This record gives sequence, structure tokens and C-alpha cells, in this order.
Amino acid sequence: MRGARRAALCLLLAAAAPLRAAGAPDEVLARLARNAAGIETVQGAVRQEKRLEMFRDTVVSRGRFAYARPDRLRWELTDPVVSGFVITGPSGRRWHGLTGKTEPFVLESDPMMRVVAGQILASVRADFNPLRKEYRISVSSESPVTLQLEPLVPNPFVERVVVTFSKGAGHVESVAVHEKGGDRTTFSFTDVEVNRPLPDDTF
Repeated sequence: MRGARRAALCLLLAAAAPLRAAGAPDEVLARLARNAAGIETVQGAVRQEKRLEMFRDTVVSRGRFAYARPDRLRWELTDPVVSGFVITGPSGRRWHGLTGKTEPFVLESDPMMRVVAGQILASVRADFNPLRKEYRISVSSESPVTLQLEPLVPNPFVERVVVTFSKGAGHVESVAVHEKGGDRTTFSFTDVEVNRPLPDDTF
């Protein structure tokens, strides 16, 4: 599950203007980078669906996310269980509604959160170089623009990641993480707002 979450989070906040046509991967990624250059903030709602193949069941969670340049991030699930984290620069805090506890952490001494934060922030900036070190990125659809990421080396958790962009809205619409064994986690993003002021207490 950690591998799936890491792969899903790595692209959840990427934003881009509509692409007129899908070309070679380098061309598409370059366009995403150019369009992401003017992004200062991103916020919106997220719906997480976890499909458990063994039980033929789907677990649904809902929440919100927010990002502010250069390195502030909030990811929070609010239903059915409250949990989440906030990162500001080199440190952050996380919480879980079942325990009622909030704990601080420092990225330098928390390898898992350091990987998560690093990949999310790289994706917000559309800096795909870190991702290309781990995944083979291909363009599988022109309309809507869809990227497929396949691990360069066998991954015990992730089989592939499919990222679909909204048609004409200029942001990532969904990220589907296909896991070994048939499980699938899909993150769908709605009410996405770019460069809108964020509340002072967001981070």
C-alpha cells in the first residue's frame, strides 16, 4: 500500500493547460512544464477509491488538498476517517482522527515522508526528471491527454500508474494506481482552483 500511495501522490497536484495534440513523451512533458511555471497555488477536492480485488469491494474516502509555491503542501482526508499531513519546507505535522494525536516530523529524518514530499513537489513544478528515473512515461491517449507510468524495475506493489488530464480545464482529473494482484486505487480531483488565495491557516 505504501508503494501505491507513493506512486499516486507523486502526480496528484500536477497541473497543465490543455494540449492540442499528444506528441512524443518529451514534447508533452515539456509542455506540462511550461504551463506549470506560472502556478503559485492549487487547491481542490479529492475522492479516493480503493478497489480490493480479493473482497470484490470498493472503499471510498473524501478530502481536500492544497499547495503553495515553493514547498507548502496539505493533504487531508475528512470522510469517513480524518487523517492527513501538512508540509512546510523541511518539516511538517501529521494527524489521524482515530487517535486524536498530531505529531511533528522532520523530512530529513523521515525517509518515507521525504520521498512523498519530494515527488509531490516535483510534480507540482512539472519537474519530471525524478519520475523518469523510476518510471517509463508514455502518452496513451490524445483526448483526454493520458500518461502511463510503468516502473523501470519490477515493483512489488505497483504495476502501472495512469494519469488522466481534464479536457479543457487544465489540470489532472484522475490518477489510477494499478497494483499487483488486481487492487486499484483511484484519486479523482474536482473543484480544482489554480492561483486562488488560500486561507491563512491552510498550512
